[in-house]
Amino acid sequence: MNKNIKNFTRIFKTLADENRIKILLSVHKKECKCEGDEPFNRNETCIKDLSKSLNITIPTISHHIKELVNAGLITTKKEGRWVYCRINQKAFQEVCSFLNNFSTRKGRGYQKNSIKGGGNMAKKIGAKTNSVTVQEQKGCGCDACGPAPRESTENTAVKLLKIRWQRLIFEGETCPRCRSTEKEVDRAVSILKQSLAPLGIEVIAEKEELSVAEFKEDPLQSNRIWINNRPLEDWIEGKIGRSPCCDVCGPSECRTLEVEGKTYEAIPAELIIKAGLIAASELVGEDAN
Repeated sequence: MNKNIKNFTRIFKTLADENRIKILLSVHKKECKCEGDEPFNRNETCIKDLSKSLNITIPTISHHIKELVNAGLITTKKEGRWVYCRINQKAFQEVCSFLNNFSTRKGRGYQKNSIKGGGNMAKKIGAKTNSVTVQEQKGCGCDACGPAPRESTENTAVKLLKIRWQRLIFEGETCPRCRSTEKEVDRAVSILKQSLAPLGIEVIAEKEELSVAEFKEDPLQSNRIWINNRPLEDWIEGKIGRSPCCDVCGPSECRTLEVEGKTYEAIPAELIIKAGLIAASELVGEDAN
């Protein structure tokens, strides 16, 4: 069990990157032959084509592919100069089976069916309340294959993942690092909403203003993020530092975040997503206990 938990933890950490999600979706799209007019009947995708379609350099693509391979999510094969990628279906079936433990309520009106091809299904067995009726999935969810049917739920409790961000506002302006962080927060919230909705987790974002007086009392309170009332840095084992900022902040040194030896002034979406996924795993873990 501990080995499985470590494997799933590694998988979720690997998926906490927008480019890797895009790579997986692109590889899957080739495999299900959504773009049948192209010569990809081999059910594999070349990193050269991934680089072109996703507008990501080949060295960067190669780095992400290596991380996905290490997590067991894809397999690769080299032919000549190029490397070809393929989804590891067994790994995704195991992930879906794991997540299925939290998306259904045992003994309350429905039972789980076996997972085939990574599909998540439940079968109504006669209960009148707290029931779920799910149709067999026929499409993969993309435009070409058609949308996958959605679950219809009744009386299902929704768990909340709350992301709260606080920054200095002075005469309607904020500092450049806070302005950049705001864009990253918005992007992270959008990705987390899409990723966690199937698990019954609703992501909400709150933005709070810090007055000049409050900022002068403690400058490190600006550009600060909490996830479910716990500081972002606690979720990802980060360290807080400080550095000079700008005219808006004056002589005060503003908050920085150090993670794995790298220091950030503006907080990138990838770190927020990573912390959000870790927090979400605790939420779904509550049902398992």
